[in-house]
Amino acid sequence: MSEAGLCWARLIRAGAGGVGNRVDELTALDSVVGDGDHGVNLVAGFKDVLARLDADHTMTAPQVLRATGDGLQESMAGAAGLLLGRFFVVASKAIEDRFDSETVSAVLSSGTAEIVKRGGAGVGDRSMVDALAPAATRARELTESGVSVAEILASAADEARKGADSTAVLVPRVGRAARATQTSTGKPDAGASSIALILEAWANEEARRTTDV
Repeated sequence: MSEAGLCWARLIRAGAGGVGNRVDELTALDSVVGDGDHGVNLVAGFKDVLARLDADHTMTAPQVLRATGDGLQESMAGAAGLLLGRFFVVASKAIEDRFDSETVSAVLSSGTAEIVKRGGAGVGDRSMVDALAPAATRARELTESGVSVAEILASAADEARKGADSTAVLVPRVGRAARATQTSTGKPDAGASSIALILEAWANEEARRTTDV
């Protein structure tokens, strides 16, 4: 893989591990108003993704993201797989073969915009957008200040976690959850929580890599 491709592949692998380590938590959250399969579906999707990354060691950064998107779309059931897959597919078209602050920001911004477009949810609708949108905004702000990738990912992950936690008091307005209940559940949205877990894993991986250099 290219140097940038390796960096992105490390993040993708870290995100897969972050989700896998908390699959029971995601299952419990999704069981509140959903089928309870969000965590299991994510694990299946990332298993496909990792197999694709292991099978091709010549990938560039855009190709790593494209493989991630394709794997998630093809191996995850339901709307979450489509939306997360589209996040990475569109992000792959928004970047060059680089791993820097501007590229990380572009991935978050372009991917989030695609999820908003495809899913129809906005901030406050109790969805993964509640975690993604503030993370993307913070990344964009910090990129303009010239900070490192590690700092951007750490701050983006913090914003994603705050956004995910905020969904506990929100009423679902889109998707299956909106049809299942018209009140807040007192528990964070599973989709938003999975985004927070992925970005936290990215931040931890980049912090570790930077420390080891």
